[in-house]
Amino acid sequence: FPGLNNGGELLVLRNRDGAVIHFVDYSDNWYSSVESADGGYALEMIDPENPCEGSRNWKSAFDGIYGSPGAENSVKALNPDSEKPRIEQVINEKNGNIKVRFSESLDSNSMLDLNNYQLKQVTNAFTGAVNLGAPYKSLELQLRKPLDTNTLYELEVHGIEDCVANEIDLASREFALAEKPDSFDLVINEILFNPYKGGVDFIEVVNRSDKYIDLRDVFLTNRDEEGNIEDLRPIVDEGIL
Repeated sequence: FPGLNNGGELLVLRNRDGAVIHFVDYSDNWYSSVESADGGYALEMIDPENPCEGSRNWKSAFDGIYGSPGAENSVKALNPDSEKPRIEQVINEKNGNIKVRFSESLDSNSMLDLNNYQLKQVTNAFTGAVNLGAPYKSLELQLRKPLDTNTLYELEVHGIEDCVANEIDLASREFALAEKPDSFDLVINEILFNPYKGGVDFIEVVNRSDKYIDLRDVFLTNRDEEGNIEDLRPIVDEGIL
């Protein structure tokens, strides 16, 4: 029982050999009300037969109960998972691998079976698959040879199951190996710096070029009074074309 990882949001249960028995990738957004999120209430699983569903299978313990250690959960009910997993994103990583992210936790055996992946533009494209660990929503596919820039690829996926055996029939997602932006490839097209109460600031950026550009390679900065760059901020942490 190794405790909390990843900023206190990933709780992992392991056996003596280190194998994962179960995990919960949780958030305080899972609470059912503002009052319960304020403290003192346990998060409880609704349906133990649906252990990987995440936020849709957890909620606050009932009012006046607060938690139910050593007893049946106060919120226990039928809540089966009938939804098939989906591909959320395909990213060409800096190390040359392809990272694939799915909508929910997957069965790790089917997830790592290379027969379940096909790159439409390249025959026999992959040499291996790397499991990125709990919550088992992402993996990296190792390429036999580098991809070409400025080319749109399509990854097809089939036969992969979530942890209650809902299977992807056939899904696909397009992606590309990005090029670094040059002067005026991207332009700042719109700025909202004074939103209504409850709104957000935003900056709209437009790609004027014929390149595929990854927002991981783009940063927002200020300049000080001497014109030096300061306060360098990446736009995104993961690749977005």
